[in-house]
Amino acid sequence: MWFIFLVIFSIIGVIFVLPVIGLLIFLVLKRNSIISMSEIMTSTLNKVMNETNMYSSFKSTSSSLSKEEALEILGLEKNASQEQINAAYHKLMKSMHPDKGGSPYLAQKLNEARDTLLN
Repeated sequence: MWFIFLVIFSIIGVIFVLPVIGLLIFLVLKRNSIISMSEIMTSTLNKVMNETNMYSSFKSTSSSLSKEEALEILGLEKNASQEQINAAYHKLMKSMHPDKGGSPYLAQKLNEARDTLLN
């Protein structure tokens, strides 16, 4: 008698309970993949928006820097050599680059300052 009850209960469990557990596991795993996919898409969208903003602000800047302004931005003296200009540029760009969390506008100004002094 107990054996028959156990067999029937096991069959009911296999037919109804296991698919529900499997479905729950599937939904949890799918939810995690959706979240990670969402994070990837958000990160990519943020990068595209930063580049778009940087391009549009670069494009809209019509005034170029004077040599004095460029020297001040890079923190250099008037008689700075090409090596000093590049070294100051790289030092500042390490912390101000948009990929490092810096401002696209400030990175653009650093590029503009370096270009002004090297031309």
